[in-house]
Amino acid sequence: MSFYHGQSFANWQQNLLVGSLKFGQLVRLEIENDKVKHEERIRIGSRVRDVKTAPDGSVYLLTDEDDGAILKLTPLP
Repeated sequence: MSFYHGQSFANWQQNLLVGSLKFGQLVRLEIENDKVKHEERIRIGSRVRDVKTAPDGSVYLLTDEDDGAILKLTPLP
């Protein structure tokens, strides 16, 4: 899991990004006053082992499969 501190997804600032091994998704949590204010589940289709924010603001996901991959998330133009 990782807190988002990038510029690519402006509305994700300070959101907690959590990978899901069981459900194959990225979960984005907006937190306010130590409580979850909003939750978004983004289906990836593969088990998500790790989440990192790159210096350019994109988000990298490491999948947990026999032929796993590193996926790069960027906003739509």
